[in-house]
Formats: sequence, C-alpha cells, structure tokens
Amino acid sequence: MLKRYFRPSHVSIVFHIFYEDVALNIIARLRNFRAKHKVYVTHSHDLSPEIMMALAKLTAPVRFLKVENIGMDVYPFLAAMEHFDLYNAGIICKLHTKRGEDIVGETWQSELFDSVLGNGARLGKNIEFMKANPQLLLVGADSTYLSAHKAMKDNFRNVSDINRTSLHADLEQDWGFFAGTIFIARSTIFKPLPPASMIRNNFSIGSTRGDGEYAHAYERIFGLLPRKFLGQVATVTPSWRGETISMTPSPSSELISRIMKDIHAASLLRNRDAV
Repeated sequence: MLKRYFRPSHVSIVFHIFYEDVALNIIARLRNFRAKHKVYVTHSHDLSPEIMMALAKLTAPVRFLKVENIGMDVYPFLAAMEHFDLYNAGIICKLHTKRGEDIVGETWQSELFDSVLGNGARLGKNIEFMKANPQLLLVGADSTYLSAHKAMKDNFRNVSDINRTSLHADLEQDWGFFAGTIFIARSTIFKPLPPASMIRNNFSIGSTRGDGEYAHAYERIFGLLPRKFLGQVATVTPSWRGETISMTPSPSSELISRIMKDIHAASLLRNRDAV
C-alpha cells in the first residue's frame, strides 16, 4: 500500500528565505545536488540581486511566492504547499534560513544543514535512501529529533486542537519531531492538514516569544504525520559523526540546548585531537 500511495519520482525543494546570508550558504550546497528537482522559494521581503543571481545559477527551475511575515518558516511552507499544489509532488525537502546566534544556535544550524543537505550530495543520498524504503515518510537530523511529550512546552492546547480537527491520532503515545523544521518528507503526508489560507489568522506576525506559538504546534504536528499513515521515520547524522541513517529512532528526552552543547563540546575535542 505504501508503494502505491507514496511514489518517489519527483523531488521538490521548498525553501523559505528570510536571512539572506544564511540563504547563500544553503544555495551553495544546493548547487551540488544533482537529482532532478524543482525549487519553490517563499519570501516575505523583496530578495536582493545577489540572492536572485545565486538562485539563477541553480540547475533547477525556481518559482517564487511572496508571503506575509507570519508563522516563521511554517506558514510559508504550508502556503507553498497550497499555492503550488505540492501534495502529490513526490518527495519534499523543507528548508529555511535558520540562524545561529550563539553556540547552541550555531551548532543547531550546522546539525540541520550538515545532516539533511551536507554539501548537496548528502541530500541526494538521503533521498535515494527514502526512495529505496517506501515505508519511510520523514527524514531529518538525528540530534534534533525530540520527544514531543518531553518538549511539548506550551504547545499542547494547539497541538490537541490541530490533531482533533485533522489527524485524530493518539496523543497519549509519545512521538518524535524535528526541532528546527528542516526535513525531507513524502508530500502526501501533508494532505490531512488544512490549507494555509484557512488557518492564516492563527499564526503570529513577525518575531515570536520563543515557543507556544501556532507555528511551534505545527512543528510537533509534522512529526506526528507518519503515524497517520502507519509509516516510518529515519534520522541522519553529519559526516563528522559517521554519516549514518537510522530507521525508527527513539526521540530524545533531552533539552535541545543540552544536546547542542554536548555536540559542540565533542566537536572541540575532535578538533583538538586532530591537531
């Protein structure tokens, strides 16, 4: 049944650009992604000539959608899914310009980019692995795969409301989600969610208070989608930690800040030993 419903023939990159310096980093990586694909760019402000020139150098066709600056990277993603009708697009890679402001943020950004994208070739490997495993519906960075129960924070009410109206999943059973919302997924799993135009007013404008926003609830809901289709999740690690892919991983109960601090400390030790 999964082979029938989740055909992997197409790849679509849904890329929200907010911080342009980070966007250039991502675009440079995408230049090394060789599989046939399309790029869908969402943005809330006019993109600079430098960004437009960099995007023009990609080998894939690029389409643009200007959106309101609401819901961080989540609302733009849902808006792109609706506007471009990507629900049957095959495989989706969701990217955005997550910025790292401190050690935790910088490490978090590196883990997301290096695990999912790598230098671009890694993205190709991740997608080939997904194509080879039709039961696999969602792939993301191992270090960002958190327990929804342990990392629910102030999101339970919104998660419960979204689940009640769209998924009808068992929330008493824990699940994992990718903190930072950069992942690879089969597009069909987003079909049960309401279109962005129907829920636009639920999202906050501009910067947020850090957690408990509607976008944060959707961050957790995305991780619940494979359960709706009885599919599997896989996590990946960056090359310096082995470049492994693990099926049906257990989500971490640790705080994301603690995970990233530990990874940062390990990278410092590795660099010291390499000298």
